[in-house]
Amino acid sequence: MKILAARKYKSLRQAPLSQAEAETRRLAYAIKDPSSPARDFDTAAREMAALVADPLARIFHSLLVN
Repeated sequence: MKILAARKYKSLRQAPLSQAEAETRRLAYAIKDPSSPARDFDTAAREMAALVADPLARIFHSLLVN
């Protein structure tokens, strides 16, 4: 099973977090709460959609070519 992730989630136990890693953790916790700002859901949705869009585009292209 191949697991796709828009961002790598790093544990605090591994090492101090960079600013980007801290934002990833903040976003991961934020989207678990329905009252979080819409921009957090939008950010997560866009990054996850990019993971799906690329493989789907390849599948649709192969269907059209064949």
